[in-house]
Amino acid sequence: MLNNIKKRMTVSKFIMMALAFVVTLMLGSTYWSIMATRENVDQAVNRLSTFYLEELVGTRKLTLKNSLDQNFQQLNRILELLKTKKIQNQQELRTFLADVQTISDVNKLALVDENNIVYTAHSTTSDAGRYAFLQEELTEAKIVTSNIYGAKKQVVLAVPVQGIQMNGKKLVAGFIQLDIDAVVGSLNRDTKTGADKTAIGLYHKNGDDLTTSSFSDIEVGTNLLQHISKTELKEGQSFKDVEQSFHNMQSGSVTIDHNGHTEYIHYAPVEGTDWMLTVLVHDNTIADQLEYTSSMMLRRNILQLLITAILIVIVFVGVISMYKRNNDMERKQQELEAKAKEEALLQQASQAANQAKTNFLFNMSHDIRTPMNAILGFAKIMEKELGEPEKLSKHLKKLQESGEYLLSIINNVLDMARIESGKVELNLETVDLEKGFNDFLEMFSEDLNRKNLHFSKSLKISNRYVLADKQKLQQITANLLSNAIKYTPEGGKVFVGLQELSCTEEDSATYELIISDTGIGMTKEFQDHIFEAFTREHTSTENKIIGTGLGMAIVKHLIDLQGGSINLTSKPNQGTTFNVVLTYQLTEAPAEEKVETADSTEFDFKGKRVLLAEDNDINAEIAVELLEDTGLVVERAQDGVVCLELLKKAEPGYYDLVLMDIQMPNMDGYMATKKIREMADPQKAGIPIIAMTANAFEEDKQRAYKCGMNGFAAKPIDLKALLATMKDILA
Repeated sequence: MLNNIKKRMTVSKFIMMALAFVVTLMLGSTYWSIMATRENVDQAVNRLSTFYLEELVGTRKLTLKNSLDQNFQQLNRILELLKTKKIQNQQELRTFLADVQTISDVNKLALVDENNIVYTAHSTTSDAGRYAFLQEELTEAKIVTSNIYGAKKQVVLAVPVQGIQMNGKKLVAGFIQLDIDAVVGSLNRDTKTGADKTAIGLYHKNGDDLTTSSFSDIEVGTNLLQHISKTELKEGQSFKDVEQSFHNMQSGSVTIDHNGHTEYIHYAPVEGTDWMLTVLVHDNTIADQLEYTSSMMLRRNILQLLITAILIVIVFVGVISMYKRNNDMERKQQELEAKAKEEALLQQASQAANQAKTNFLFNMSHDIRTPMNAILGFAKIMEKELGEPEKLSKHLKKLQESGEYLLSIINNVLDMARIESGKVELNLETVDLEKGFNDFLEMFSEDLNRKNLHFSKSLKISNRYVLADKQKLQQITANLLSNAIKYTPEGGKVFVGLQELSCTEEDSATYELIISDTGIGMTKEFQDHIFEAFTREHTSTENKIIGTGLGMAIVKHLIDLQGGSINLTSKPNQGTTFNVVLTYQLTEAPAEEKVETADSTEFDFKGKRVLLAEDNDINAEIAVELLEDTGLVVERAQDGVVCLELLKKAEPGYYDLVLMDIQMPNMDGYMATKKIREMADPQKAGIPIIAMTANAFEEDKQRAYKCGMNGFAAKPIDLKALLATMKDILA
């Protein structure tokens, strides 16, 4: 109890000392603030004037830009309206221009054809030389001042025209002519009157006045640069710098003495024009405001000091009694907020997972049903055409294409699942980029020729041997190139290039893969989502091009996995270019190149006996049929146990090879292989075993080799690839 009392007394003394310190500190800071405010008024005038002028110029530039944009929008709307009209001759065009000019607040509305003939509501003239901006091809919107030295100064807004013809002649430009005062009339040029005012002016970059109203007490039509040259500038400033800034269309400020007053002038270029927006403010405008502000600050500081001192006393008196309660309430509140946040995150994650599952099922339902419908439909048709070999062959080809597309969907979905689960790893090996580049592109020659595409390639590298994941590099290239072929119309162009860039990493090299086409391109909106899964700009129903929308998501993940980057440029109906940048560690060339083996058709499989371990009856029937057509003798085991029993009962050398499925009841292929390798008979234990499974990922291959298998073949069976693997083992 005594300790608690002493502790409270110590806290009370500390609070009183802190209170005295705070009050003293506030008195000192208030006194310093008063003195500093009085001493720095002159310095603040310059700083505040600059800030004030910059802000004012900024807002007026925005106002002026909006005014110009509105007029450009009006001109573009007129041109869009003209596109809907079927103008046949000059008279109809004049009538259109007259009608539009009547309802538009413009002095002149004109159109120009490809022969530089100028059409207005009242005349047609070939004297396009009167308009300097028409001397060159108009490729973008342009703003030009006209009659700059006349009484009625004007501005011309011109834009290029596309897609409009009259009498077989293309219209190439359109422009409107306005009084410049009508364009800048919304700037509120004088915000006050008399000496205490802020003025806004618009001048040409040579200093000529562009408006017909006065700028402060400077007369209308006075060249601003000439006016400044006749005044006294602030020390450290020169007229030459001001003149240079105007000519170079650069922002700046200058302080001058004029008629007994100090005037601050700030100027800034108006984008897209040769105009300088200029703001002038008198020194007494800002100085008076600062004096008033300074006085008000002194009063507020004193009042604030008194109020704060009272509040501090009140707060510190109640702080001891409220301290514990506040801590308890704060702790409870934090616990409640943390719990609520955790529940919200869990709910959000659950909703996101459910939505992702819904989206996945929706997309897969559509994409899988499309080839499945073709497979079932053609199978039904073929039942009726068994006696018509020509039709049967045609439908078999379509059936096979649908099956291959269905397989690509499944492979893409599995790739995406492995990527998102973080199971994808890099398998680095020595890769010859030069040979791989040329060999890989040969695979697409048939597709390119089928669509009559103009194909070109470029290879510019100095280091050809790197450590890379060859399969993933080919997968990236295949996705991008197949898309280029798929989305480029017949007769278009496709380019593939590989070049070496500069690299700062030691013993490494950076390469850029470029794949470009002249295909259908894509919109800017879709480019922002192209790397999202299941994303396509057009469905297969719209453009008749099949695809899952997973390829680019897989490409992006594989590039990120290798620490690379991918960028694209694309325009609708003009084409797309992808740039992939990857850095690889350099390595030495392999000691000797592997000699390519002959085609599997050169090997005689007749009489070779194969033990097929396959639990699925349909898969077994297909495999037996395909293999026996090559002359092989095939015996089937329904699972790993039966496979072992048949091998044990057979004489050594009876079977030449085992084709082993992986997922089987009773005993899977991995375990069966291990048991075989443990057999006492060395000939049986060493029999060649090839995994033949739907588990076709790289880690599945590695596991198969690790448990003692000699080769790997993925389902569905690619007979040519399977026979090549068998030949390499049996030869």
